[in-house]
Order: sequence, then structure tokens, then C-alpha cells
Amino acid sequence: MKIVHVIDGLGRGGAETLLINTIQLLPHDEHIVVCLSHDYAFDPELRKLFTHFVIPLKTKFNIPFIALKVRRLIKKQKPDIVHANLLFPGIITKLACPARVPLFYSIHSEYSTAYFKKSRLIIMLEKFTAKKYHHLIGVSNIVINDYVKYIPNSGTADVLYNFAGEQFFKVNRQLKYTAGSPLQCMAVGNLRAAKNYSYILEQFNLIKQLPVSLDIFGLGAEEGNLKKYKNDNSLINVEFKGSSHNIADAMQHYDVFIACSSTEGFGIAVLEAMAAKLPVVVSSIPVFKEVVADAGFFVDSADRSLSSVLEKIFNGDIDLTQNTEKAHERALTIAARESYGRQLKQLYQKYR
Repeated sequence: MKIVHVIDGLGRGGAETLLINTIQLLPHDEHIVVCLSHDYAFDPELRKLFTHFVIPLKTKFNIPFIALKVRRLIKKQKPDIVHANLLFPGIITKLACPARVPLFYSIHSEYSTAYFKKSRLIIMLEKFTAKKYHHLIGVSNIVINDYVKYIPNSGTADVLYNFAGEQFFKVNRQLKYTAGSPLQCMAVGNLRAAKNYSYILEQFNLIKQLPVSLDIFGLGAEEGNLKKYKNDNSLINVEFKGSSHNIADAMQHYDVFIACSSTEGFGIAVLEAMAAKLPVVVSSIPVFKEVVADAGFFVDSADRSLSSVLEKIFNGDIDLTQNTEKAHERALTIAARESYGRQLKQLYQKYR
């Protein structure tokens, strides 16, 4: 099967990593990757797995021109499938792809929060380009339901959960927390408002008298403000670790994984922690309830605030081990690598 993929670029983001992993999962197919920027942050050797085209999108006013170029490329390459990821690649590809070629487009976040409530133009573009014969793929039911509420003519809609890398399932985590001993927590994700790190730091400020520590892995626009709050409040148990290319290895050294996002499309880092048998404490947003189910600990009210949950773990009122195996099984069920590749191929075959 010959597949044309369209994406913003190949910087190291969640959707970009998923695309590279997907190409590796489908080695018997021919892959052509069309990028709307020159960004590339992966191993140069991986370029051998696909043909790479760059058609730069400088402003949204260039969308019709870029769509024409993509249409010409599709016509020349004659693919069996076209698959777009993210907002502008989706809009451009829906304009560009002939009706005779099956078009899949993946969305990775709640578009109402990320785009629709901020721009009427984006809603208009999505409504104008969406067709009944297109095939929408969402990373969660929450994402799908949110999108079709605004764009009802979006065609077929299927959920395909992202997968956790094999390295997370292979983590040999031996730690077993004993109440009253130092509690070591970690958080992973870009330092941006939606990840709600400001709330996490505020909660750690409430229990800074306890031997409960937090290491934050990630970079982003909120880093300066977060570090200022840490320094202003003398949070000596909070450390910013920057980026890491070996999060799976790091997970074996912690007792708790924390994610208190205010909104998420999926939350792959949480599934990675579950795969590594690292207990997760998460906010009670709908997507975490969908993905984590009953295999984690939720922060959802004043008496179940993050500081309260961590204090109860420290005192032994919450047993961290009770959900470990259940979480691992949950991750195996919905986020295994082989399962993802098989389901994606089934979707391709179903709508060809």
C-alpha cells in the first residue's frame, strides 16, 4: 500500500513521534511524508524509511496555494491512501485530496478548546473542507465527540488510542513505597498552561514540610513563571529536569506519576507511566477518566486535591500498589504497539 502522510513538520512532538512510529510499524507499505515546514528532530537514519517532501506553509492565507501543490503531488504519486495529522495539514489535505482517494485525518486534541472557541475562521474552514466521504480518526472518544459537535458532516469517525513505546512495558520497576518514607514524584510534559503545572506547584507548597519531592521533565513557555514561583516559595523539593530522551528509564526511580492537566486530547505520558507500573495521580478531566478508568488515583475535589492525595499516600491511608497491575493491564489493552498497527491497518482496509 502506498500512503501519503501530511503533517506540520517533523519536530519532536506527540503527533510527529506517532507518525514516525507508525511508519516503523508498517514497513511493508510505501510511505511519503509531506511536511508544511522544514522541522526535523529525529534520527537522520529514519529518513530512509520514507520519501520526504517539504511544502512550507508561511501563513494561513497561503492555504489555497499550498493545497494546490499538495493536490499536484497526490496526483503524481498516485497513493492508495492519504492520511493527514493536525489542524492545518487536515484542512489543506481535505482541499487537496481527490474524492477517489480515501482520505483519513487524525485529530489529537479537543478542537473546541484548542481552536474553535478562539477562531471563527477555523470553524468555517473545517466546515467548508469536511466531506461525508472523509474518515476522521480521534485519539479518544472525548476528542471525537467534541469535533463532531461542531463539524457534523465530518464523515466516518473512529477512535484509535495512541500507543506507548515498548521500552515502557519493559521497565523493570522494583520500587515498593513504604508509608512514612520519602515520596518521590515525577511529572512529564511541555511546560504550558494546559498542563496546569501552576496548580501542581501550589499544591506542593501546601505540603512542603513533608519529604515529598517532585521532578518535572519538560520545557516550554511557562518555565520562567514556574521557576519564579518555586524560588519565591522556597520549594526545595521541586526540581526542573528539562528534556530527557530516556523517560522510561527514569520512571523506575519514582513512586508516583502526576498529571493535572486542565485539558488533554489523550495524555500519552500517563499511559506510558501505567505501562511502566508507575502509579498515576491525575486530574479528573474526561479524557483521563476514559483512558485511566479505575486504574489510577483522581484529583477531583477539595478533599481529593493533589496535596491531600499525596499526604494520604505518605501517611499510608492510600495504598499505591493496589492499582499497579490493573494499570499495566489497562495499558496493554489500549496502548500496545502491535495493537495500534493492526487497528490502523484495519481502518485503512475498511474504507479503501
